[in-house]
Amino acid sequence: MTMAKALNEGLRRAMEKNKKVLIMGEDVGKLGGVFRITDGLQKDFGEDRVIDAPLAESAIVGTAVGLAIRGTGPSVRSSSTASSTPPLTKLSRRWRSCISVPTACTRWAW
Repeated sequence: MTMAKALNEGLRRAMEKNKKVLIMGEDVGKLGGVFRITDGLQKDFGEDRVIDAPLAESAIVGTAVGLAIRGTGPSVRSSSTASSTPPLTKLSRRWRSCISVPTACTRWAW
């Protein structure tokens, strides 16, 4: 099994097991992501759980944090580590001692 297929299966299982899990990121919906890691997930789970987000990492991370605080389990995909690092760094410095945020932030394109 390829890494992409394994990630797809893992995300699929998480979404089947927990209705609060969602995927959000750049090109994760209709096209299934650059390496097709989310291929078929939007078709199976709908546009409200597999969300194509705009090219704005700070907005994606901020939305994911808000969703996590409200009890949703977001899995966030970013296309670039360089553009994802600033919002994640700010997040960890600002919220480190205040709250626990269960958010999976990943960079699937490597």
